[in-house]
Amino acid sequence: MKSKNNVSLSLIIAIFSGLIVLISYFVKNTLISQISTFLLHCGLILGAVALWIGVINMVRVHGGQLRSGKGNVFYHIAFFIGLILTLILGVFYGMGNPMGTWLYDAVIVPTEASLLAVLAVSLTYLLTKIINRRRDLFSIVFLITVLVGLFISVPFLEQEFPFLSTGTNLIKSLLHFVSNGAVRGILIGVALGSIATGLRVILGSDRPYGG
Repeated sequence: MKSKNNVSLSLIIAIFSGLIVLISYFVKNTLISQISTFLLHCGLILGAVALWIGVINMVRVHGGQLRSGKGNVFYHIAFFIGLILTLILGVFYGMGNPMGTWLYDAVIVPTEASLLAVLAVSLTYLLTKIINRRRDLFSIVFLITVLVGLFISVPFLEQEFPFLSTGTNLIKSLLHFVSNGAVRGILIGVALGSIATGLRVILGSDRPYGG
């Protein structure tokens, strides 16, 4: 009974918060705007708390595996060194410090490069599956879009194609037109998915908070 009451209270809070924030985008009212801002700030605080809980859990997991000798010891030590350096630079010097910026770039840039490599491999595999199963107009458009995006964004053997990467000519304009259209389509899909997920939470269909 207690668990059901907690779920009902969580459901009421989620629906109320979602509706207030949603209404504030369409209705210009001082009280609604203040409540919406307060709720958004609470969400940011909860997000920060969740981040710290994740960090503590990572420390616990890596510490436990390091003590028991499980996994790669180098990865565990690298995690703790990176965590300590980030905390020291962030707390005492701020992320605007050149060393903090360098450390941030040293982590983010390789991560983005790895994700881009995974994306290229995934798209290539998906292309082969689509071409084998479906040979229609949409498959051809998808194939051209992926190839154009890879060619204009990734250097090939450390050399960029001059007619694709430099200058302002008709070919580059057409290629960017195709790639930008693909990016806009992805962003629209993400936006529609986010809206659908938010509406399902507001309506109580999805309950990620339990129940």
